[in-house]
Amino acid sequence: MPLVTSITPKALDESTKDALKSGIGEIMNRVAGKSESWLMVRFSEDDTLYFRGEKVQDGALVDIKLIGSLSPDQKKALVKEICDLYSEKASFKGENIYVTIEEYQGSNWGWNGSTF
Repeated sequence: MPLVTSITPKALDESTKDALKSGIGEIMNRVAGKSESWLMVRFSEDDTLYFRGEKVQDGALVDIKLIGSLSPDQKKALVKEICDLYSEKASFKGENIYVTIEEYQGSNWGWNGSTF
């Protein structure tokens, strides 16, 4: 069950959020083998972000949490495709898109009264 949290300094319109959500689902399925039926995407908007000592106006922090582990090549592809998606759909500069990936054992992730 991947959880992708998208943190941006400005509000996104609904069509942009929908395009990002769909793109994230497709990328997670193709690159990480994680089905969209288990994907949760959270948008946190109007957040203050600083990068390299400067206030970010047109960027994002995309935090990806998932059960299991990815190979270094999968992580590299995931980061590239997420950055490309945000550049294309939200018009953010690639240099202002920061991606983190956290991997968990199933026993550290709960849903519906149990763990995976």
